Amino acid sequence: MNKHTIGDLYQMQSLPLSAKIRMTQYRIREWVDYYGDDGVYISFSGGKDSTVLLHIAREMYRNIGAVYVDTGLEYPEVREFVKRHENVEIIKPKMNFRQIIIKYGYPFIGKEVAACVYGARRYLEKLAEQEKKMGNGGVIPNYSYMADLVGIDRREDRENAAYQSLSRGEIPSTHIKTPVRCLILQGKYIHKENGVETSEYSKMYNKERYKFFLDAPFEISDHCCSIMKKAPMGSCILSCRIGRNILGGI
Repeated sequence: MNKHTIGDLYQMQSLPLSAKIRMTQYRIREWVDYYGDDGVYISFSGGKDSTVLLHIAREMYRNIGAVYVDTGLEYPEVREFVKRHENVEIIKPKMNFRQIIIKYGYPFIGKEVAACVYGARRYLEKLAEQEKKMGNGGVIPNYSYMADLVGIDRREDRENAAYQSLSRGEIPSTHIKTPVRCLILQGKYIHKENGVETSEYSKMYNKERYKFFLDAPFEISDHCCSIMKKAPMGSCILSCRIGRNILGGI
């Protein structure tokens, strides 16, 4: 399936409701034709979007199943609303929100910003760790990981000078490729038009105003969504319904 452009999105948003419903029915039918009506789940959160999707899907396929992830953060009214629907499998994450906050940090502002801060902090920690070990001599542990972090080739030519110097704790500044999340935090991510770089910085990906989070006295990360929603869904598919697929967003 081809990716939609922003123009496609605007065009689809302008369609009448009847056309949107027909398009949704077409997409559902594609999935069910491919996987079978017993091989597809609806990701059901109890919100308006997934409720509409579940309604449309069950008008077409009465017995199609649904999955609800009970994170413990939902309003009790939403949980009760979900329970009133038939054939909904309720699953729970292995960690609650408090445990995730303690171990991984707060998802401040949103997933994208939290991911930027988390990635940039890991980058800075690696650099600091590298500096501490430079005086020890020999091969620096995890230098292959550091090579990926700073954009030094280690796959096509493992004997290249930049990679070998990195193993000794020397980072050639001319070869450093700043990680995307650091560029986003600095507001230096290049804007692209149809995949081609321009001379302007992207406003969409500019998270520079959140750079002060790098100095926050607590951890920040986007792990909550992965652990509380995506991981339980994956476990459900693997352990309970091997081969089934999820329709709808998580």
